[in-house]
Amino acid sequence: MDFLADTLWWLTAAIAAGGASLPAIVRSFRPRTILPAVLIWTGAITATAILHGIAATLAALLLSLAAGALLLIIAIFFSGIKGMANRRYR
Repeated sequence: MDFLADTLWWLTAAIAAGGASLPAIVRSFRPRTILPAVLIWTGAITATAILHGIAATLAALLLSLAAGALLLIIAIFFSGIKGMANRRYR
């Protein structure tokens, strides 16, 4: 668990979380948005694996997937609320 004190691990984990969250932030699920997000995420996870080992990679993987899933759920929730409001006033 020494990787938690390493700034480089936090940086790669943040990049991986940003890559996993990119489609939810942009609110576009087209290949034009998903492909760069997957490449960014894969690169950050690979860098974490090379630099820090398996435990750090699993931690970064879980952290980034949780961030991406949480933002996806929030984006879907708020787009549903916006859609309901639009249908209400038609």
